[in-house]
Parts: sequence; C-alpha cells; structure tokens
Amino acid sequence: MHGSKACLETERTALLEIKGFFISISDIGYDDDISDIGHEDEILSSWVGGGRSSDCCDHWKGVKCNPTTLRVMQLSLSHTTKVNYSYAPLDRVSLLNMSLFDPFQELQSLDLSENWFEGVYENRGLANLENLKTLDLGYCGLTTLQGIMQQSTS
Repeated sequence: MHGSKACLETERTALLEIKGFFISISDIGYDDDISDIGHEDEILSSWVGGGRSSDCCDHWKGVKCNPTTLRVMQLSLSHTTKVNYSYAPLDRVSLLNMSLFDPFQELQSLDLSENWFEGVYENRGLANLENLKTLDLGYCGLTTLQGIMQQSTS
C-alpha cells in the first residue's frame, strides 16, 4: 500500500478488527458470499483483507474516507449484528467495545443503530473521537448512553 492512493493500513486493520467483533457477537453465522444476503451482510462481507478490494476507502460498504487524507470520515454499521430474533426478539447482544474506534482520528459520523448492545465498555474510544459530529445509537437499547456522552465531553 506504500505510494498508492488507498486507505491507511492502521485504519484498514482497525476496520477488520471491527468486522471480527461484529461477527463474534452475532448468534447466527456470517457468510462472506454476498450473492444472497441482506443489508447487514453486504457491509461486512465487502470488508476483505487482500487484493484490489482491500482498499477500504473505495471498495468497502459503509465506509467513507476523506479524499485528501484517506482517513475514515464516516462509518455506517447500522443493523450489522446478526441475531436470530425468532426466539429472543428483544434480547440485547453484547457489550459494545468503543475502543475499537480509537484509530479513526477524522471520524465525523458513526452509525451503530439497530445493533441491540446491552452496554458499553472501553468507552475511552468515544472520548478520543474529537471530530465526531454525529453518533447514531438508535434502537441499540443502551441504558448507559448518558454515561457514554458524559465521558466523551469531559
């Protein structure tokens, strides 16, 4: 990736860690074959580690980058956690690890809506996002949202 116009390696690696996190908290399997899948699968299935499509700025769904700095400016991860709602429609999935977002120094918009997290840990990640203007946690069921926002502004 040296000398080419592609996403920063540190941010690409962080996005792959986020993908791993969402897959690990899902209770039904992910399939990297995106031919017969819904919106939530299209996002993470486009995040691949090698070849031409490993450029997170140009080829990964839900990721928008600054065209000059090639840093991630927007992440749209709405409804990315796959849950079998047929047996537990309102059960929350897991704790959201906000430190996963530490590497994104130019992140302005983060959409984590409809993932049904039960809470947050490592929320220093949100406090480090100095450029964050929009945070969508709608339908996440977070009971600790007030604490998250207080820590991010202090």
